[in-house]
Amino acid sequence: MKFQIASAALGAVLLGGCVIIDADDADFTSDWDSKSGFGTVFAADVAGDTISFTVSDNGCTDRGFFDLRVFSEDEDEFEVGLKRTRQDYCKVYNPEGATVTWSFQEVGIPNGAEVTVLNRVRR
Repeated sequence: MKFQIASAALGAVLLGGCVIIDADDADFTSDWDSKSGFGTVFAADVAGDTISFTVSDNGCTDRGFFDLRVFSEDEDEFEVGLKRTRQDYCKVYNPEGATVTWSFQEVGIPNGAEVTVLNRVRR
């Protein structure tokens, strides 16, 4: 009996610091106004007048899962950062990821501008 009480007390102490987070309420866009905190992507490509990112994908990921933030350095230099705003809870195994693309026109970047990607690129 003493062992059961001691085990219950120890369990309460150990679990007292436990935090459970409901993923549906998680804030995926923290530090949105700064140039830090952008997520890691599999690949990033600025070619012609488009910006493409290859990102992790569980089968449902598309552009609607992200916000693209554009910072203007001057009229011909821009920095872009991609932030995931929703998680993909589908169950498809896709190790290659999904590619999401925006045109310069869609995000207010003039053709021919210099664009720097703020996301970390890593597999």
